[in-house]
Amino acid sequence: MGESMQKTFVLLKPDGIENKSRIIRLIISKGFKISNLRMMRLSTEIIEMIFPEKKGSQEFLNLLNFLKSGPVIAMELICENAVQKFQELAGPEDPKEAKNSAPESLRSIYGVDLVYNVFHIAGTTSESERLNNIFFGPNPPPSSSETSTVVLKDSTCCVIKPHAVRNGHLGEIMCMIEDEGYSITALQMFYIDNVNAEEFFEVYRGVLQEYPVSTISIF
Repeated sequence: MGESMQKTFVLLKPDGIENKSRIIRLIISKGFKISNLRMMRLSTEIIEMIFPEKKGSQEFLNLLNFLKSGPVIAMELICENAVQKFQELAGPEDPKEAKNSAPESLRSIYGVDLVYNVFHIAGTTSESERLNNIFFGPNPPPSSSETSTVVLKDSTCCVIKPHAVRNGHLGEIMCMIEDEGYSITALQMFYIDNVNAEEFFEVYRGVLQEYPVSTISIF
């Protein structure tokens, strides 16, 4: 990354999940690249890691109850001056203030109050690094019945290929899927190597003429 390119961390809270596709589409349209993404439910342990300075307070108990009330989406974003730029895109922490001072900000559009304010975001580059490490570092939260959001009934799996993600179409595709009446109940970004790509397409080996191209295009 260039000297001015930064990573930042964004947590889309439960109150933002209903509008996740439109929010992600808007984030990408503002020049951010999503380099990591995961939809999950937060455990008490993870919430304590996010807000260590609030642990034991009444504010923490309120946060705990709210953040455990539904799924969240953790995102690692890359952009020039990403930390400051996303703070400007999100708007003031209080949506009521945002409606006055930054009416086009995401919190102005989707937020309600200081609790239901759509995002928890990194305020500094060091905080961004700490939060990204919690979710996307060497030891990310393991998938479990407590953290998983996947619904394995009357469901299907959609893989958005690398070229669509690279070209900034992730949010647009998500919007089209939901506009057709589907509910997106789980999301995760993966980086797939050649071995895993071949395993993914193994069922098509010898059946589809474009099999070799498919394995190349997915990683």
